[in-house]
Amino acid sequence: MKAYFFVVTPDRAALTALAQLIDDGLLRVTVAAVFPLARGRDAFASGASFRRPPGKTLLLVAEPPAG
Repeated sequence: MKAYFFVVTPDRAALTALAQLIDDGLLRVTVAAVFPLARGRDAFASGASFRRPPGKTLLLVAEPPAG
């Protein structure tokens, strides 16, 4: 398994390309935690915890469509 650190700037084309890599199964993302948008402050604070599992912290803006 390989892991790389990178920072993504808000760029629609780059984010679309990353999403396609995920959809194609070529990029796997480890998710540490998911927070609803209303708990954004808690999500940010969770990054400072040394007991936090590795991976990305996600903010859930809207529920994904069913089906």
